[in-house]
Amino acid sequence: MKIKILTIHFGVNYGSALQAYALSTYLSDIGHNTQVINYIPQRYNAWYNLNIQKGDQYPKIILLAYYLYTMPSRNFQRKIFDSFFKKNIPMTKRYHSPSELKKASLKADLFIVGSDQVWNYDYNTKDDYSYFFDFLDDKQYIVSYAASFGKEKLHQEEIHTFSKLLSKFKTITVREESGLSIVSECGYDGKHVLDPVFLLSKKQWQEFGNDIRVKDKYVLVYVIDNMYEPLVQTAYQIALSRNCKVYVIWFNKIKDKRVDRWFTYTSPKVFVSLMAQADFVVTNSFHGTAFSIIFERQFYTLSKKNYNTRITSLLDSLRIRNRFIPDPSAIKPIDGGISYGEVTSRLDELKMKSMELLNMIINDAEKYHTENER
Repeated sequence: MKIKILTIHFGVNYGSALQAYALSTYLSDIGHNTQVINYIPQRYNAWYNLNIQKGDQYPKIILLAYYLYTMPSRNFQRKIFDSFFKKNIPMTKRYHSPSELKKASLKADLFIVGSDQVWNYDYNTKDDYSYFFDFLDDKQYIVSYAASFGKEKLHQEEIHTFSKLLSKFKTITVREESGLSIVSECGYDGKHVLDPVFLLSKKQWQEFGNDIRVKDKYVLVYVIDNMYEPLVQTAYQIALSRNCKVYVIWFNKIKDKRVDRWFTYTSPKVFVSLMAQADFVVTNSFHGTAFSIIFERQFYTLSKKNYNTRITSLLDSLRIRNRFIPDPSAIKPIDGGISYGEVTSRLDELKMKSMELLNMIINDAEKYHTENER
């Protein structure tokens, strides 16, 4: 079948890139012609984001100076990710607006939205409902796979709007247990599935992430949302107790005697390599947590200010919620750690259910087209 995926793949973000790669690869591996719709809304332009986020705090001239100063670094990072997409993910031409998507009249046997926070409208502006496929006509077969709202509850206004938008979906699957409650509140039945990165096996990811081999024993820190200090301090304490070095993956680099090695301009493949070889991982990222589990690493995930439900839902389903740390100062001395025999067994069960649901979606789409061609 011809399958098109719409997701938030384009950010300079390892999780976004790798979940898009995983779903596309899995569907291609089981025999389908798969493309990711290369939709990059104009609102994700760096200057636009800087202006929106800091426009009330600083004069325009200061913002412009900062934008120009950081441009070489951002462009270099962007090229690394663009190269990854070009080599690893089949994509359509690029679209920048809902009107361009509408004019494109895209066709496929199956349209899938997800994974990642495609339905988090704190991120997505409320005048763009492209991630609900509002640019497609009613004849198209559309579903979600592991779509995320990013939060536990919606405002009443969002529920009213989403109730209408979800009416076109043949099947709705979400990434978090809390998403099931939201879908139900909107008036529909949803199903819970794993993030796409879990669809590929540990061996597949090891073969994918073989770009770098490291001899050191290290605690790996993966930072998002500018939570550098608590993550590195936690990792440093763990490294001392385990006689490890401290490696940091972050898009900024600063002088820090606690850090032995930085990975600032790093491809998604190197990210996977570093996750696979780490002795211990400290992160505040959902996908940092996910790859720690895939590679059976010991880890801690520190709480962010918000959007933690996607992390806690995963950890709860595997019964390892104790690896989530609401307060870094509350971390206790390392005990025996995670027993991965039980965790992997639970993960395999969830993975099988997710694959079965995807197969059901594909079979239902095939039946739909067969019946409509008669």
